[in-house]
Amino acid sequence: MLKVLIVDDEPLARQQLEAYVSRLPFLQLAGVARNTVAANGILRSKPVDLVFLDIQMPQVSGIEFLKSQEIIQQVILVTAFSGIRDRGV
Repeated sequence: MLKVLIVDDEPLARQQLEAYVSRLPFLQLAGVARNTVAANGILRSKPVDLVFLDIQMPQVSGIEFLKSQEIIQQVILVTAFSGIRDRGV
């Protein structure tokens, strides 16, 4: 069973990811964080195998967080940003 951490500043995105994790028998929710500060606290206090990490968050983005930490977990980057489509590409 993989222990999962969800990191996203959007409540709806967190809820959808939680629902997804709850439907898969090989995933177990280890924690939910709405910012990287809270995520860091969870990563230091609980075993986590997989992180769903939002790319765009206030203060510290998911990419900046990855660059600044020694993340040993598997990471899936997620986003609700539709910037490419919005630019007509």
